[in-house]
Amino acid sequence: MLTRRNFIPMLASGGSMAGAQPRRPNIVIIVADDLGWNDVGYHGSRIQTPHLDRLAQEGVRLDQFYCCPVCSPTRAGLLTGRYPIRYGMMHWGIAPYDRHGLPAEERTLAAVLRDAGYTRRAAVGKWHLGHARREFHPLSHGFTSFYGYYNSAIDHFTLMRDGQRDWHRDWSPSTDQGYATDLIADEAIRFLKASSTAEPFFLYLAFDAPHIPLQAPEASLKPYRGWPEPRRTYAAMVTHMDHAIGRVLKALDDTGLAHDTVVLFLSDNGGDPNAGGDNRPFRGGKATTFEGGIRVPAILRWPRSLQGGRICKSPVRYIDVLPTMARLVGAAARGGKPLDGVDVWDQVRGTSTARPQSLYSFIGSVEREHLALMEDGWKLVRVGQTILRAGSESRAQVYLFRIDEDPFETRNLAGDNPKLVQKMLTKLRAFRALHPTHIPIHTGGDANRPPAWSPPKDWAVPEAG
Repeated sequence: MLTRRNFIPMLASGGSMAGAQPRRPNIVIIVADDLGWNDVGYHGSRIQTPHLDRLAQEGVRLDQFYCCPVCSPTRAGLLTGRYPIRYGMMHWGIAPYDRHGLPAEERTLAAVLRDAGYTRRAAVGKWHLGHARREFHPLSHGFTSFYGYYNSAIDHFTLMRDGQRDWHRDWSPSTDQGYATDLIADEAIRFLKASSTAEPFFLYLAFDAPHIPLQAPEASLKPYRGWPEPRRTYAAMVTHMDHAIGRVLKALDDTGLAHDTVVLFLSDNGGDPNAGGDNRPFRGGKATTFEGGIRVPAILRWPRSLQGGRICKSPVRYIDVLPTMARLVGAAARGGKPLDGVDVWDQVRGTSTARPQSLYSFIGSVEREHLALMEDGWKLVRVGQTILRAGSESRAQVYLFRIDEDPFETRNLAGDNPKLVQKMLTKLRAFRALHPTHIPIHTGGDANRPPAWSPPKDWAVPEAG
């Protein structure tokens, strides 16, 4: 079994999943924003997602793909292979007025691929990993081009956030007009058409949909006439995004790139039930550490080397993406800092059933936080004041589930297993203490907005600061 200890030596010696290969694969990672488990057709949803359904048929459905409860943390861990709590980005999404972001010393998948010889590395769509300093920008993290927006929750038609237009090409404001989902797909297609079958590339494609504000073109709303709001507009946004993904997949086919391209699709967190999302049959949703908040739709397709039409039952974590992709391209995944993720390629292709390491989850503020730990078939969820505050345990809600037997989290076994609960709480306390003390913990919103704050014109990133 491949472990972190023998992983890097194997890569250095040229090890790969199938020995010598004619060329390294292209990598396309597609991220949906707030898509719930029950919001795709291949999970039985009434929402129309024919292109994702096709991708699921041609690829491998990752039935236990786990992410963070909200946006920025998943994106950070996905790109670094490290728990984002280590650099202060796990508690909530980056707010417009936040001064922190993805630190320059964190090595991203784009940088890994750069060092492996991938010369074209595009970030398209939502960034949401910091915008207050140049070091947080995609072009400072290994990408060669960027097109999209820095914040979250932009107006999908006007592309505005807090009174300023948030749409950019590389460092400069873009004057492009249109519905954000379409603009994002258009740029991805331009990138693919400019690509060569002789040179591998990396495309990180992060859609805006179906995140609030709920807005959809009229044509996309028509199939859902009679559905109640907000479900109707949410469904329309999902179907419109599915159509955009279909256009991207068609571009891969038309350019002859599809056979040699690894496509990974995932949602960044569970759906928000208050904004139309549906995570049934799982408990909870976005901003919780119950399964509905962190277990999301995910698919991996690689026609050249991966047998499709299967379901991978092994857990795969968002932090496992970087080391797994690094193995596929024969690259060294680590750049001076230890990874929390591991290579799970053997589990995905069905040659191993080994379970990955523990999964830690965290979201919230000092006054109310969600923590979870999943290991050895058990899952502990703690909700309450910060676990680091003395005396908070007596007021916290603690749940223990045998998650491999009770994935819907219906039977709380905490009272029957007090020693196990205390053991897992001790581990959660140590994990929670990893958050850097110089980065304030909050959950966004106007209550945390500095009184004199206003956004920069066109959300321009300052030259310094």
